[in-house]
Amino acid sequence: MYFNQCPKDKYSWAFNRITTMGYHVAIFSPDLNLGGAQRVTVNLANGLSNRGYDVDFIMPIKQGELFDDISETVEMVFLRKDFWPVIGSISCVPDYKRYLEREKPDVILSQRTHGNVISILATKVAKHQFPIAVTEHTWYDRADNLKDKITLSLANILYNQSDAVVCVSEGVARSVISTARVSENKLWKIPNPLEIKSIVEQSLEPLDHPWFKDDELQVILAAGRLEPVKNFSLLVEAFRNIHQNNQQARLVILGDGNEQEHLQSQLEMYGLENVAELPGHVNNPYKYMRNADVFVLTSIYEGFGNVLIEAMASGCPVVSTNNSSGPVEILDEGKYGTLVKSDPTQICKEIENTLASPVNQEMLLERAYDFTPEVILNDYEHLIQTLIQDNVNKINNSTSTVSRVRR
Repeated sequence: MYFNQCPKDKYSWAFNRITTMGYHVAIFSPDLNLGGAQRVTVNLANGLSNRGYDVDFIMPIKQGELFDDISETVEMVFLRKDFWPVIGSISCVPDYKRYLEREKPDVILSQRTHGNVISILATKVAKHQFPIAVTEHTWYDRADNLKDKITLSLANILYNQSDAVVCVSEGVARSVISTARVSENKLWKIPNPLEIKSIVEQSLEPLDHPWFKDDELQVILAAGRLEPVKNFSLLVEAFRNIHQNNQQARLVILGDGNEQEHLQSQLEMYGLENVAELPGHVNNPYKYMRNADVFVLTSIYEGFGNVLIEAMASGCPVVSTNNSSGPVEILDEGKYGTLVKSDPTQICKEIENTLASPVNQEMLLERAYDFTPEVILNDYEHLIQTLIQDNVNKINNSTSTVSRVRR
């Protein structure tokens, strides 16, 4: 598959960076709720601002819990106080258009499918040309309800009207090509930037939990939204087998969501309620990862899989289902962790093998540092530079054509 790539020549790249610093970048996100894509967007905004870009963080309304993580050097822009009934966040398109015409950003980086639809619509009704890159963080062809299906249908029409489509993994890129029929020359594969240094620091904070303090116990950890796509029921099924073989095994699943009652009932049905916990959302999951014996991801699909990198940065070995390209790429086909089929018996076996094997924490940390903003932002800077230059060329060509016609 063809992807646009960042130049590998560090000297030419250093020169190009000088030419792009100071540009005005608008980043659009539908919300700042707790979530992997939202945290990545915050990292992107802060990272570009730290590199000298004038960054506006645009949202339809003020919504979410991650505002305190935005740097003070990033300008927050809320387009509306509330939404119109029925049409929801798409009602901010006129306000978005007015923002573009007033502030005239050099480039727009949009996030998540419904945010991307809003951004493309706003650029198309604006008076001027604004280069725009839309970003997909997960499998593009997934639509679980009517709203998602409508959004996906609009995106299928509009995505080719963008200037670039950023995909966090090859699997996401394949889903975009097959569903939206986006031209391959618009594709950019750019992994998610994660603040690895901060993760490492937070992982070293003390953890007050008896299971993690007891050297005789072996704690299996998972974390994420308690939703069907994360497939924690599969992990509970596998843990049932593990605990039959190993009475010292414990299970902790961090996170909130609609599946909490179902998972708790499943644990009680198997008689595991005293050896497994669902603590809900925790502010610092990394100290749990640091002290766990293995981290397990059982998702049905993952666009990327930030949590695997977070676990590795915390020094915890990982086992992941092999259902999508994000985990495969992060773990480099199994070099940095175990990939397994979505089968409770196989998951049980691989978790037990991991618990019995020593982990090379230095290797895990070294891999995690491949995804720091210092590395990933180089690709974003190259994307920004390319979009701006292409837009200049379009304007110049358009002006030249008009001049020839007038003569």
